[in-house]
Amino acid sequence: MAVQAKRTSPAATSSYAPRSRRSRHLAFFSGLPHYVDSGDCTWVCEFCGAYFWYVERVLKFSTPAHPRYSHCCQDGGVVLPYPSAFAPQFVALYQNLNFMKDIMAYNSMFSMSSFGANVDEVVNHDRGPYVFKISGQISHRIGSLSPDPIKGPRFLQLYLFDLEHEVQNRLRAIDGPRKRDLDSDIVQFLVTFLGANNEYVRTFKTAKLMADESNLDFYAVRLFNNVADCRYGLPSPGSLGCIVSGDDTTCTTYDIVVFSHSGRPQRISKLHPSYMPLQYPLLFPYGEEGWSPRLKMGNRRGVTVNMYYAYYIHARQHIWSPILNSSRLFQQYLVDAYTCIEESRLDYITKHQSNLRCDYVSGVGF
Repeated sequence: MAVQAKRTSPAATSSYAPRSRRSRHLAFFSGLPHYVDSGDCTWVCEFCGAYFWYVERVLKFSTPAHPRYSHCCQDGGVVLPYPSAFAPQFVALYQNLNFMKDIMAYNSMFSMSSFGANVDEVVNHDRGPYVFKISGQISHRIGSLSPDPIKGPRFLQLYLFDLEHEVQNRLRAIDGPRKRDLDSDIVQFLVTFLGANNEYVRTFKTAKLMADESNLDFYAVRLFNNVADCRYGLPSPGSLGCIVSGDDTTCTTYDIVVFSHSGRPQRISKLHPSYMPLQYPLLFPYGEEGWSPRLKMGNRRGVTVNMYYAYYIHARQHIWSPILNSSRLFQQYLVDAYTCIEESRLDYITKHQSNLRCDYVSGVGF
């Protein structure tokens, strides 16, 4: 005897199947993240003028009418320099859509050090906002002052050799599909502006000129690790480095010594104040120094790497910052800064193993 299976309706097979277009829409939107409106970012730190949202206040020391913030400057303890004013032509460049679209290529074109990292471009193949993603470590390296006779000038060497064709050399140094979109007029403006205002560029150019006038075959440029305090002004001429001739043995006591002729590029220490300015000339157009261990707070405590970068990534009243307005280059800078923070933490753990282990086992009986 054959038994016929009972047919069930589609609605009966699934108790949660939508029965109308409206119910399908409600089911779709119910799975989306809940939107929370935190208002506008208009609250200001009373110490440094940084902008915040109201929900970012320090609850312990805030009142409804007087919120307090400390993530930016540690309650006024961190005071770091900003240039008094940027040149109007340089600020106008950041309002140029063609420049902003390829700002990472322009920065790479004028970098004095190479950027070493395993960059993941697959994440940007789909639709969506740009994401700068790396795996592994980041390293900045700087080569010699003289170019390879076969490869030609690169990075720092582009500031010193074949200056009559500097714009063409810089455009030739960029690879990739975006090369055809780069504007030679923008490159020419940056060549002139950085050559006249960036203290690192002026230091290297002066060293090359002095070596040529003295017929020096072998020389070096020493970049000081302990730079004079420029908290209330831009770097002064001669404050970032000097030229060294011959076989001066004291060169080895400094972090960065760029030789006229050398082999493999040397790695720049993240503890050196030149680490970021050499890599990001469009974010530090005047050669402003980066973080260094000698930076101090008002109470004489040291400014940590985390404090330094937290201070500079906050927007402030009446202060225009190329870092915050650099679009995709800002993402690369943030990733670079994060690796500096993590490396600083690991370095601290490595150098204080005895103290950390003592605190860990304190009070433990044997």
